[in-house]
Amino acid sequence: MKKCCPGFPIAFVVVFAILIFLYYQYSFSSISKIDFSVDSFYKSKDGNIDLFIPKDKMYNLCVFSSYNEKYEDFLLQNLNRNILAIDFYQMANIENENIINLKVGSNLMLKLISEFEIKTLPQCFIIEVNDENNMVYERIKDNGLYKLINFRKIEKD
Repeated sequence: MKKCCPGFPIAFVVVFAILIFLYYQYSFSSISKIDFSVDSFYKSKDGNIDLFIPKDKMYNLCVFSSYNEKYEDFLLQNLNRNILAIDFYQMANIENENIINLKVGSNLMLKLISEFEIKTLPQCFIIEVNDENNMVYERIKDNGLYKLINFRKIEKD
């Protein structure tokens, strides 16, 4: 007796494997994460530099350039929650109780640029603590299928 469509199961398995790979690749790239237990962020205040340990559930992460003349205006208009301010040139120190001036190394700066897809400065992102680990903060990117599936988690500003 002759089999009908002997290549069908192989083609189905290949297509299914490709779809699974694309789903996982997309889902992992749809969330930007910062692990404060692994990455070293230093806060500077009054000339002192200390290791930053997050305490709030949510922050505005703002990356800016101190060579831009209006960077303080940009930061002050985003004061709806505490701001983690990272100067690209590591020169600025803004004196405000809601702004935490952070200093990072060049490797971590490159990691942040890649993770958050920073293409222009200044930019701010809302990061929120992970439910399982309070040292990991996440941001759901504003694109695609993952946003539709997790629409309740995305905060509207």
